[in-house]
Amino acid sequence: MSQLYDILAEIKNQPTKYLRQTSLPHLFMFLNGYKIAKRDLRISITSEEQDFYRDFQPWIQKKLKVKTVNSWANIIQLFCINDREAFNYFFELLAEFNQGEKPSEPPSLKEYAWKNPQATPSITADNNFYQLLDKIKSRPALYLGKRSIFSLQAFLDGYTCACRQLGIPVTEQEQEFAEFQDWIENQFNQQSTRSWARIILFYSEDESQALDTFFQLFENFLQRESSLDADTISRHQPPQKW
Repeated sequence: MSQLYDILAEIKNQPTKYLRQTSLPHLFMFLNGYKIAKRDLRISITSEEQDFYRDFQPWIQKKLKVKTVNSWANIIQLFCINDREAFNYFFELLAEFNQGEKPSEPPSLKEYAWKNPQATPSITADNNFYQLLDKIKSRPALYLGKRSIFSLQAFLDGYTCACRQLGIPVTEQEQEFAEFQDWIENQFNQQSTRSWARIILFYSEDESQALDTFFQLFENFLQRESSLDADTISRHQPPQKW
């Protein structure tokens, strides 16, 4: 049907292969990152994908009789008792959506309308990743919906997944960012299986502050080669838990 539905089928069967948690909010942000990757790289989408991005939100509102500016993920969660139930319910609703009638009018929510790729600034495959992070830093609500470090992590997972599915080789920036996990573990003396997002959150008040801390640490990470010396290491202390 489409690359989007191919990846959704794989996520349904093996969610932890693509998501850090079997969670609908994580899936929602993963799909946002997936969409932005195609848009930024000027990749055309199929009619099925356009139907999903444009029509699924209003279809969910009509199906569940809810009028709100909340995302379809938040609406579905409202009718479920936990994340896993919401995750499974999404795929049931998606199957029904693909078999039923679509809204005759386009939705008013602009963030779900697919924009012409030619209308977006040009981003080349070799430098797109850090440009994307800079854009998210400037306007996190536009990309993440809410200020959350886990939303950022799921978004980036979706973005890189789309790039690999499209056959785009791993860039130098992505290779460098892959070292961020080890760097964070060393900074906070956390040799564990916890992701960089969980480690940063542990030393932050909440997910919003953790997002700000991420960008501060990311700047330090990029400057590490020029600033890394014995005195800096000896003076460094990790943020304290409030």
